[in-house]
Amino acid sequence: YLNESRHPSPEGEGRVGIQHRDIKPQNLLLVGGSVKVADFGLARILRGSQTSHTGSLTPSYAAPEFFQNQTSRHSDQYSLGITYCHLRGGRLPFTGSFAQVMAGHLMRPPDLSMLPPKERDVVARALSKDPDARWPSCRAFAEELQARVSDRERTVVPPTMIPGEAPEEEILATSDATTVVPRHARGVGWLGRWQVLAAGAAVVLVLVGAITWALGRRLGAEIEPFRLELPSTLTLRAGERTRIPIRLVRRGWDGAVGLAFEGNPEGVAIAGRSIPAGSDEAVIEVEAALTASASRGEILVVGTGGGRTAAGKLSLTIEPTGAVEVRCLDGRAEPVACLALAPGGRLALIGPVEGPVQLWDVLGGREPSRLPGPAGRVACLAVAPDGRRALAGIGDDPFHASDGSLRAWDLETEAEPRNLNGHPRRVSAVAIFPDGRRALSSGDDASVRVWDLDSGQELRTLRGPETVVTCLAVAPDARHALAGGADGSVDFWDLDRGEVVRRLIGPRGEVLAVAFSADGTRAYSASVGAPFRVPDETLRAWDVATGAERRRLAIPETVACLAFAPDGRLALIGCTDGTVRLWDVAAGRERARLSGHDGRVACVAFAPDGHLALSGGDDGTVRLWSLEP
Repeated sequence: YLNESRHPSPEGEGRVGIQHRDIKPQNLLLVGGSVKVADFGLARILRGSQTSHTGSLTPSYAAPEFFQNQTSRHSDQYSLGITYCHLRGGRLPFTGSFAQVMAGHLMRPPDLSMLPPKERDVVARALSKDPDARWPSCRAFAEELQARVSDRERTVVPPTMIPGEAPEEEILATSDATTVVPRHARGVGWLGRWQVLAAGAAVVLVLVGAITWALGRRLGAEIEPFRLELPSTLTLRAGERTRIPIRLVRRGWDGAVGLAFEGNPEGVAIAGRSIPAGSDEAVIEVEAALTASASRGEILVVGTGGGRTAAGKLSLTIEPTGAVEVRCLDGRAEPVACLALAPGGRLALIGPVEGPVQLWDVLGGREPSRLPGPAGRVACLAVAPDGRRALAGIGDDPFHASDGSLRAWDLETEAEPRNLNGHPRRVSAVAIFPDGRRALSSGDDASVRVWDLDSGQELRTLRGPETVVTCLAVAPDARHALAGGADGSVDFWDLDRGEVVRRLIGPRGEVLAVAFSADGTRAYSASVGAPFRVPDETLRAWDVATGAERRRLAIPETVACLAFAPDGRLALIGCTDGTVRLWDVAAGRERARLSGHDGRVACVAFAPDGHLALSGGDDGTVRLWSLEP
């Protein structure tokens, strides 16, 4: 047929705008040395490049787009490729139950081992999931395939019988009850902006009510109505597993087997199992687990039993639930002094009150490992925005004064750290520049030092007002910085000139944290009351250009620690009552109150993207939170 037919019939159909939609060996007739196509019961006129598909189909030969309620000008080419595999090699690329065959068409590469190696790439293109990636026409497909077959390889094969198959089931459905899964063309973008399991809490709403299906067999079998009932809503948080009760109701039905899958295997993972049923109804239970976050999508639930198949569509919508705990590192006896989180929440650095810095593989869930380097109480930690480097400032311990050093690690190699020496006493604050190659540090000596992390050399020492610096932040332009002091001052530094150009607040309580807005036009500070000073539990927003105060928010008096998100719009407050409170600085309100720690929350930290955060407590636990809005 492909070698000798001058104008293959499916190609002729395409030229006149007719789509056959049921190409298979049973519908190809050998007449006088040429091939004729029979059974135009499903054929239709193509008025555009793509249209909808409803009605019955032959699953083994159907193009993927048919299961998506669509058809294209290249759908017949896909069926022709499947047919060629069957006639040439005696078997199909996708085999198994209806659900397994459908999953193969939609998600898995075809098994072309029945074909000679030189023909496989030609047929593989005809079997592309994306219709636009197939051959321009059936004729182009046939001509390329013919070119791969040399004359000397042709042999005369006596007539033989190909093993037959039992009549195949079909879905006879109206247009509003056709199985639908995500289109291949949008599969790549279906995951949205979340990249990891722990990257966000979400509520999955299964927006499907009762659907009635007409199910039957080919060759005139009686059509019987079934009612597929699914829950109208289902709440599922990230990482949780639950069962979806699905009920297929038909009097006298003997049993059911449940199976579910969807068009993007990276989105929602589904596993099914067989459930025995009574005489009046059959119940299919499907276990669904959210393994990655998705913005929107659809999954297909398939039930088979009693010789028939039912299928239902579950439309998934991800809605935020606010901040929730994603993971907890428990079983630690040592209180936590400081924390830092790498981009995406992949790695976390833990600075215990006593002992070396620990590296926690958050996503892998493994126990933390100790980073190499000499012992010393860590007072502050920072991770570069690209996640490659980490920096620690050494504080005082009960028996020895700090040597004023910093330690810089390469997190990709986890080799011995580079020691940066310059401060004469305790280092209390560190910050890494946006490029990840430079850093700021400060401490009890009131100086601010600029470091080259590539060489470990000190680039500059900045001298300002005599105050102990408690926190630092580098502006997005890398030319300015904020330094918060133990006396309540917030100094705005011009790093090029090496001087303080503006003091944003006078002496009040100790400043816990400072930050810049994403565009660098606003500065944020948080301060608390200090002994013998005026209480000052407040968040403030400042205009960088003028130094004018733009907003002032009162925060809980139980505040023990505070961190700003990188863009300053959110603040995370750790409290002495064990709660962690998420504040929307821009809106001026508390967004969420998180509980879990037993006792004081000693430190909090944001990931560089602001979507994840860590908290550490005197109880020794470290908790990872998702902060998706």
